[in-house]
Amino acid sequence: MPQPITRETFIDLARAEATALTQESMYDEDVEQVPIPESFRKFGVPRGYSVDFALDPALLVAFLAKRGIVNEDQIPHDLLRDLKDTNNATENLKIVPTCVYDDKRARVDAALERAPDNSFGSPRIDKGVGEFGYISKFTAKPALSREVARRDEKEGADTGEKEEGDTQRKAMMLRRRHYYENHSFKNSS
Repeated sequence: MPQPITRETFIDLARAEATALTQESMYDEDVEQVPIPESFRKFGVPRGYSVDFALDPALLVAFLAKRGIVNEDQIPHDLLRDLKDTNNATENLKIVPTCVYDDKRARVDAALERAPDNSFGSPRIDKGVGEFGYISKFTAKPALSREVARRDEKEGADTGEKEEGDTQRKAMMLRRRHYYENHSFKNSS
């Protein structure tokens, strides 16, 4: 039975983490570039952080699906290996807070869903499941923005530091926007 191409086809988690940990820097909770702590190198990427792909493998899956390539046996073995190698290469990886990773994934998912006639991706597998075999937490950028605003507002209300929290939240949102602009797929249409 043919093996379908999914996002996970192009991800080698152990290799991606090991490769990302060889880099000099990562992004911290404030979405600022900082040196990778030695503890990460010793014990691995801790909870709360994720390895991000500059070019998300979901985009590659969508690109191939648009051209009718949906199973691994439709791609020459050497090409498939090269695509995996490229996806897991140092230039395509960065350690980021998991919330930034999740936000970026949601934006990629939303961009693919907004593509005209879903021309960039393959047909939906099941309602509630993303086109590429992963569960999507958010389906559109406005929903994501409202969720982040609600979470940040609640955190500010809980601490009683609403005014200071607003300034910090605006600064973080600007840093996140900068990160997304420099590490995300841009739809040229």
